[in-house]
Amino acid sequence: MIKLQIFILIGITLIMSCSPKDNKQLNVSDMDTIFLTEPNSGFMFPLSGFTYKAIDIRYVANRYRFTKSIFYSKDGKKESKNSFELIAFSDDRAPALDKLITSLTAAKSWNYYINDQFLIWYSRVLVSVLLPDAIEKVEYIETDPNPVGSVYIYNTPTIEQKEDTVGAVHIYTRDIFRRTTHEKSTLYLLNDIVITKKIFDAINPIYIRSLRRVTGKTELLEYGNKNLEEVVVISTFEHKEIIAPDMILADDSGFSVLLVDGIELSPLMDLALNRYFFKEIQKISLEDDTSSPFKQKYPEKKIITMITLE
Repeated sequence: MIKLQIFILIGITLIMSCSPKDNKQLNVSDMDTIFLTEPNSGFMFPLSGFTYKAIDIRYVANRYRFTKSIFYSKDGKKESKNSFELIAFSDDRAPALDKLITSLTAAKSWNYYINDQFLIWYSRVLVSVLLPDAIEKVEYIETDPNPVGSVYIYNTPTIEQKEDTVGAVHIYTRDIFRRTTHEKSTLYLLNDIVITKKIFDAINPIYIRSLRRVTGKTELLEYGNKNLEEVVVISTFEHKEIIAPDMILADDSGFSVLLVDGIELSPLMDLALNRYFFKEIQKISLEDDTSSPFKQKYPEKKIITMITLE
């Protein structure tokens, strides 16, 4: 007998109703300096316009116009800054950002850079709100010359880790409005598994260990499709590498199967997907029913999780 539980996820209209293309409304140039404002404190963190345009606009609180912040320079000159806030800082307004990613002090064992800018307090939150399609390349190195940066935690004191050496994740973004390849001629490989563009868009960038875009004609021929213009090759961190080392995570992956839009992925990959993109989740508990097609295909498994994306 098959026990079937179906969970329908109701999308959050505030987040899903706008498009990342709204970034163009603000007419941000690559060389502009835009300031990310910390809620309740006024602390401002500078970002380039090029980096700002890689942020998923659905996480920007003031997405249609910047806040003008007035300050005085050391010589007393009055100046203004364009600033914005992220709703991702508030668990109430952006609950889909996994608290295991954004709220654990001990969870960060490497530094983050975006376009070679060393991120300190806002690293995990900023990386989480990047558009995967706006990422050109991700590289991980074992040893970073900078000491470990502070972990930003909303509404709690900032805590700094004390490891002597840490690794680093370098993320380089691109302007998605200037891309030259077509979606239909792009192949996506996630941990050596062919996935769809929808699955790629749903990946939380905090999980990406490496990403490269193959566009050279000679290398593209190795993938056996002469019509390909680009191959996006992604590898991810394991979940235990992302969460705090003292966090106990129930791991039943040896007995479970994950199907996302019909594609089988590693069972814990559902934790690396942004739940704003989930339309439906079905969990099937398999008992000794040899007539079930899932039981026949996965005789040693106990749970089938099927996710349908928007």
